[in-house]
Amino acid sequence: MQLFAQDSIVVGEQCQLHYPSVLGIIGKGSTSTARKIIIAKEVIIKGAIFLMNDNFDRKHQALVSIGEKSIISGQVYSSELLALQGSVEGSVFCSKLF
Repeated sequence: MQLFAQDSIVVGEQCQLHYPSVLGIIGKGSTSTARKIIIAKEVIIKGAIFLMNDNFDRKHQALVSIGEKSIISGQVYSSELLALQGSVEGSVFCSKLF
């Protein structure tokens, strides 16, 4: 599955997305809410996750959140924040890690 959005993407619990899956947000311009990719617990994704936000706003920082016991096999990129409770088998690139 390949998903692209400007605002947010949410993946529910126990989903499995096989290669070549992509979850991507390309945020352009200002917004009144934070751009985010939320991955619930016990999710398996094989592919790439990326969040590009071209308009930094300290009040509404962009976030990629990976839930407990989730496994990402591939690449994770966040131009701002990454909340990692699961694991990544591959590469992680972010500005700040929680």
